Amino acid sequence: KDIYEASILYKQMTEKGIENDSYLFAALIYLRGILDDSEGARKTYDKMKAAGVIPNTILFNQLIYSHARDKKVNASQIEALYLEMLAEKLEPNHYTFELLIDAMSKRHAFAKICGVFNEMSQRNIPITNVAYNSPIRHHGLAGNTELAWKFFNRMISAGIEPSMYIYTSIISLATASSDFAIAIKAFKDLLTRGLKPNVHVYSALITALVKSGNTEKAIEMLHHMVNHGVSPNHITFTSLIQGFAIKRNYEKGKEMYEMMKKSNIIPDRFTFYHLEKLYKTTGHIEDIKELYEDIKRYGIDPQSRDRILIKGKGSYYWRSRILIKRRIERQKANTDPEEQYAIKKRQRKIWKRRNLIREAALQRLYSKLQSSQNLEPYPIWKKIYIQENYEDLQRYKKSGSFPF
Repeated sequence: KDIYEASILYKQMTEKGIENDSYLFAALIYLRGILDDSEGARKTYDKMKAAGVIPNTILFNQLIYSHARDKKVNASQIEALYLEMLAEKLEPNHYTFELLIDAMSKRHAFAKICGVFNEMSQRNIPITNVAYNSPIRHHGLAGNTELAWKFFNRMISAGIEPSMYIYTSIISLATASSDFAIAIKAFKDLLTRGLKPNVHVYSALITALVKSGNTEKAIEMLHHMVNHGVSPNHITFTSLIQGFAIKRNYEKGKEMYEMMKKSNIIPDRFTFYHLEKLYKTTGHIEDIKELYEDIKRYGIDPQSRDRILIKGKGSYYWRSRILIKRRIERQKANTDPEEQYAIKKRQRKIWKRRNLIREAALQRLYSKLQSSQNLEPYPIWKKIYIQENYEDLQRYKKSGSFPF
């Protein structure tokens, strides 16, 4: 676990002239993998070949692992390592294929995964739920919850018992993509198989119920969770407080916060954000002062810039995220014509939506100007906006519709 100590130990071995074998080189390649250094792992392998040490299956597994961890290495390069392993006349084991499936899933090379599963079947290597974990998870992360559910059904039809990790992945990812039907279906299937849900499953399911507007069912799920000996965490309570903030139910939201404090659960910035929103929308301004005192207890000054953290991620974060996403899309477009067409289609959709939003905003301004041409009641930013878009407003006044 301590890479520095491992390197010192290796130096001592070389100084004493201890003979190197394939297992030692496998350990060195594994250390390179932990450091995400695929080039260093390859150099270690070449050094081993030059020393006349014959590679084995374990060594190639570590080589695949080190390349899989490096994000600069693509799926084709990892596949080439497997072919090189076969060229050395080595027999792959189930760890080899599980590493390949995980590497392909992380790079969204889902078409290659089916080939790996077929290879396992041809070689009579038993397929476990570990092999299905990664495709299900990364299909969900890519927004393909239906495909993740198909992989899950394929695993069930093959007679493989799913693990709690797989159920947690499906429910969490289905909730994140607002596919609540799949989340509830997975939870029911989990119970019928006699598995005990953990706090992450319950929290994800409560979040799904809250987002779908069913706060009563979410409360029932909380009681079910406590009755079955599972302690809720801060995500569970934050989701419930968010749901009551949307419905403007002050009593229930306050009750959840008090229950959270009694359970000695530390709230996060999102908890404070939804509570502040609840108190403001329901007119309980005095409770906000008490909330600020609680915020201070957790090391945040409500009057300083740190209070921005309570409002979630700032504009800089979201702007950077959008720019990074655009850069990735451009890189994909350079290599894949179909992706280029899909990007242009999305851009046209965004431009159309932007124009509709702008038109609706100008219509609202025009309706206000019809009643009074005086700009005194408006704030400064709105005055500037009206002045900048005054020509469009005049055209709309004459023609009755916007020219875009």
